[in-house]
Amino acid sequence: MAGKAKDATGKSFEDLLTGVEDVVKALQDGNLPLEEALQSYEQGFELLKQAQERLAAAREKLEILKKKAAEEK
Repeated sequence: MAGKAKDATGKSFEDLLTGVEDVVKALQDGNLPLEEALQSYEQGFELLKQAQERLAAAREKLEILKKKAAEEK
């Protein structure tokens, strides 16, 4: 079984999503002090941004592969 692809930060797409989910859960619980909640929000935003970039790159790669497969027919 292939391992999870990781980026320069060493986190896979799945790791990034798990991090976002953890931040959302912590914020939804409502038990964080304001400053910690803001830091968590910023962290979640950065994780989400990285995940979106990874997803966009994967979509682009899929489009390239689809075009290549169509040309080979």
